[in-house]
Amino acid sequence: MMNSTHGPTGLATGLLAATTYRAVVETPPLSLTVWLLASSVAGALLIDMDHHSSSPARLWGPLTRVPAAALGKLAGGHRAATHDLSKGAPIAFAIVLAAGLMVPQLVAGIVADVRDPGVIWVCQFAARLTGMAVIALIAGLAFVGAAAFIPGRWEGDGVWNFIVSWLTAGAVSFAYPSGLPSSVVLVVGGGVALGVVVGIAGDAMTVSGVPCFGRARHLLPRGFRISTDSRAEVLLVRVPVLLLCWWLGWRLARDGYGFFGLQPAAYF
Repeated sequence: MMNSTHGPTGLATGLLAATTYRAVVETPPLSLTVWLLASSVAGALLIDMDHHSSSPARLWGPLTRVPAAALGKLAGGHRAATHDLSKGAPIAFAIVLAAGLMVPQLVAGIVADVRDPGVIWVCQFAARLTGMAVIALIAGLAFVGAAAFIPGRWEGDGVWNFIVSWLTAGAVSFAYPSGLPSSVVLVVGGGVALGVVVGIAGDAMTVSGVPCFGRARHLLPRGFRISTDSRAEVLLVRVPVLLLCWWLGWRLARDGYGFFGLQPAAYF
């Protein structure tokens, strides 16, 4: 599947998760819903960061191409370990990104007994920068994956995407000077895992399939498998998923958060 399909499927999965949680438990805070949607879209695109010409790899030029190339070699090539449920791809991506968000808190605990203020400042600065980098990556991928719902085309421009994503990361870091709360980290980890699963499922519908337990696996029988970037992918997957996103988003915004004239719920 193309990333223009992966992104909406990740968004639809996040919306379904938020809608289900609202129906079974309660309406989640709007801030957590935004984190869930952004991370599920990012997770759906992350699996293709093992390919040098994919949108995630080209996101910020060399800043993403270099780690993408390293990931591709580590994973064994495109559609290898990053697409393999039997190798724990969803859990691995979720742990790496959640751990990156927790670096500021972890480093703060480590340097608590250090007396040299210079060392403390350098460690805390590096830790904060690491956490911001993870937030910026999630934001940047979310912007690309949700391009169908964003006016203009700035999200596909590497420079503008970089600027807006890092401004977003800076604003989040400023809003949480002591580090992100555990609820946000858990939601991001869960959202990334969901996005990776649905991204793998999408690729399992294609002719090439995805690896699992040492062999290629497919969700569709032979003859019904979809060629990547084909008319079938657009008409049978991308368009229905985009319509589903619009419907789920409208229902959640109207009934859950009081948009469109209803009483608002708690936003934070």
